Amino acid sequence: MRPFTKAIFEREGKAIVGSRWTFDQVQQAYEKADDLLNYISEYKTLGPVREKGIDRCHPGFEDGLSIYLAKGVPNKAVQSLSLNVLGHLLEEGRRVLRSAVWVYGNLPDTFKNEYASSKQAFSRDRFFGRNIPESSFSPFRTGDNPVLIQDEKLSQKCANLYLKAYSKGRIPIYYAAWLNSAAGDKFSCETSWLEKVVAKLNKKLLGKSIPTHSLTSMKQNTL
Repeated sequence: MRPFTKAIFEREGKAIVGSRWTFDQVQQAYEKADDLLNYISEYKTLGPVREKGIDRCHPGFEDGLSIYLAKGVPNKAVQSLSLNVLGHLLEEGRRVLRSAVWVYGNLPDTFKNEYASSKQAFSRDRFFGRNIPESSFSPFRTGDNPVLIQDEKLSQKCANLYLKAYSKGRIPIYYAAWLNSAAGDKFSCETSWLEKVVAKLNKKLLGKSIPTHSLTSMKQNTL
């Protein structure tokens, strides 16, 4: 699992183990969700998708995601849990970006020493008076959801931001402004579209709508 996925599993996934889910089922669901992130990342490397965005160029994406979901996970309940986890991971990617902006603006030394890609890149952001760390935190430049990151070091930094939860649910003003940029619009559109696909697949899988973001209610959800 990516460090970011593993951090969420350790903090939230283990908390739902009990009468509804066994530890092995929850671990399998998180591993499968992480595998689905790999599928999404690979799909995004296709030429037309890179050019237009996954939300605008997606022939076969949903079918492929469904096939990947079933591989090695025959239990439909665990497949559904995997989709719930995937939706939650995508939402946590949003929170990580908010936290990154908050730390960059309020605790610059902490950001420079713990989260920036390099001190030189951080200095570049400061030199140009940027309110968003475009050079020193690559998702702000690429518009990719942090949960998709495959680089171990950067994924671990995202995991640390998640664990600290600096922004505590507040939306920093500069993050909201960034969403109007080309990279921000790409991030917002792709993430929202992926969340809708996940919800659609879950509904199709079980024949009814299941919230994709609420891990706390998973124990109570009945199939």
